[in-house]
Amino acid sequence: MRRTNIFIILSIFIFGQISSLAEIGNLPSLEWQKQGLEDKINGKVESLLLSILKRDQFSVDVEIVSNNPADPEFNKPLDANGKKKGTGIGPNGEVELSEEEKAKIEEEKKLEEAKKSNAAIKFSDVEPDANTGDHIVFSKFGMEAPLIDDFKDFQPDGKIFLTMENDNDKKKLEELKEKFNEKEKQYQERIKKLQYEKSQSEGQVSPVEQMWKYNNTIDIFKNLKEVNILVRLSEGLDEPVKKKIEKYVRDLRFNLGSIEPSIKFEYSILGNDINQPTKMDKMKEWLEYASKYATLFGIVIGTILFGLIANGLVKKYFELNTGVSNTGNFKMDGGADQKDSAKEEGLPALPGGFDAGEMAVAGLNGIERFKFYIKNTPNDAIMLVKKWVRGDEKGSDSALRALVQQMENDELKIIFGSLSENERTHWRNLLDKPLHGPELSRANDFISNQIVQSVIVPSTIDDPETYDLILKLTPEKVVAMVQADPKMSAILMNALSLSFVNEVLSKCPENIRDTIINKSVEVKAKDVVAAQGTLKSLLAKYVETVEEKPFVEKLLKLIPMTTPDLEESLFKALARNINADVLKTTALSNFPAALISELPVPFLKSVLSSYPLEKKVKMLLSVDEEIRTIFMEIFAPEGSKANDLIMIEFESYERDESEMDKITENASKYWHDFVLYTRNEINKDKTYSKEISDLLETWSQDMEVTKKNHLREVA
Repeated sequence: MRRTNIFIILSIFIFGQISSLAEIGNLPSLEWQKQGLEDKINGKVESLLLSILKRDQFSVDVEIVSNNPADPEFNKPLDANGKKKGTGIGPNGEVELSEEEKAKIEEEKKLEEAKKSNAAIKFSDVEPDANTGDHIVFSKFGMEAPLIDDFKDFQPDGKIFLTMENDNDKKKLEELKEKFNEKEKQYQERIKKLQYEKSQSEGQVSPVEQMWKYNNTIDIFKNLKEVNILVRLSEGLDEPVKKKIEKYVRDLRFNLGSIEPSIKFEYSILGNDINQPTKMDKMKEWLEYASKYATLFGIVIGTILFGLIANGLVKKYFELNTGVSNTGNFKMDGGADQKDSAKEEGLPALPGGFDAGEMAVAGLNGIERFKFYIKNTPNDAIMLVKKWVRGDEKGSDSALRALVQQMENDELKIIFGSLSENERTHWRNLLDKPLHGPELSRANDFISNQIVQSVIVPSTIDDPETYDLILKLTPEKVVAMVQADPKMSAILMNALSLSFVNEVLSKCPENIRDTIINKSVEVKAKDVVAAQGTLKSLLAKYVETVEEKPFVEKLLKLIPMTTPDLEESLFKALARNINADVLKTTALSNFPAALISELPVPFLKSVLSSYPLEKKVKMLLSVDEEIRTIFMEIFAPEGSKANDLIMIEFESYERDESEMDKITENASKYWHDFVLYTRNEINKDKTYSKEISDLLETWSQDMEVTKKNHLREVA
């Protein structure tokens, strides 16, 4: 039974060794391993590219470069200390012993020779390893004597009697000694055999270990040197697709240990690139297609060109016919009030009370009529030009341009000599836009209209200086005159236009309104003519005469293009040199940056919400903390989704120091862009125009107060 178990255990052990040898022996050669690794890398890259491209749009080439494998050390055991222990096998198959083992064997040989000696008592200078009882007594004298326990097999009671009384005892002692030596010799032979077997088992390298060393030597990952991957892509791919593919492939991980693969990309003709038509092919195809319908295309294009040319010729004919016509047909509509007349002609009321009048006239040769008018009544013609210079409507500006374009220099000198420097400057600023075709025709009609109105309803004021003062009046100034001097104010009311009188009466207190109406009714035309001198002196007290300065005009043109940093200084300079109405009009077209935070909250919220996110974030990061807080509370209060989004954008910029430096350097630009965007929204808005106008009214009044304080300080 015991033999059967031993046999089974031995069989299992042998089978396991054979299996392990088979498994270890399955490792292919280095070249086959390289081929397998190339296939796996190739497959990984191709599986990625197939998810994006077609199979004929790319190709992948993988190259594995390896080092030459080293020779395996079959005779060297895996134990790093085995060489020191002397358990190796020599090149001739002998057992290699360490220095300690050699010294021990030499010592055993000496002991063996001493034991073979016939001396009854043997002396030795070797110290015993341990206290062994009776043996110690002999050791003190340097004599070797066997321990009592060694002779238990010879003495039943375990005792040894040493005596030299007779020869019999000596003989017995010799026999015991021989038996002891023989036994000891057998033990020593046994020990040597066991030591040899032990050295054989410990120092010799097993076949399994040798196979493992061989496989480890030819392992591809132990000898890997370079991995080169070349990816060829179709040159017909778009640039964004190429960049994405390069990024995806470079992000792949191949688990090659310390070796980083070298990945290169090439773009060449692949797949459908060969069959793609060139530009010349496309042009040829288009020409072939067009040639099929060339006749039809020619007829259509010829018809269109003929129609355009005919239309231009017809228009030119009627324009020339209109320009050379000398007829003086008039169309007069009596009884229509000024408002209807201005609305019909598209001309708003003029400041100072002289507007479109009560009758409308359509003339065909306005410039010729004006030449006749200035020749016969030069004062009336000059006063008419002064009215156009002071007017803000489109018709007046066109009339002044038309005069310059169609009159001779000598004729214009008569007009220019009667105008002030400021009036000539204003007229000169209009000459950058000449009139053409229909615009010139409309301007001539307007001139004819104005001349006929002046002839039919002549003005009661014939003094140019008094006329200038009346043109500079505002409804508020007239109301002040009515309260201070009702008698002269009644004369003035007869020289004003209907629309201007209506504005004055609407602003007068109710108790004064009835008085001025009654006094104005009593005034006659001759009273107005006679009182012109007194009226001129009174008007001079109420009309602020400000000498226009050339640079003021430049400031007005500079406001739209200047940055918010300079804007406030320009507005202050304008406030000291122009009246509040002009300042308000300028500010309405170019809303002051300093007032943006005071705009109506719903309007400002709409502007901030519609402003592009990237520009909005940069603007908020560049402005002062106070303005940023106001804007954030309006369109992105704390706790809202808009606030969360803005905070995320803030953090992303604040983490990048270079971006924050750019924002700081361009802070004025970001704020200016937002100001321009807000001005554009204000110009398009119709809902909050009244609130914005009131805001500018308050602002212009504050600037007027500052102006007066400045003048007092200067005085």
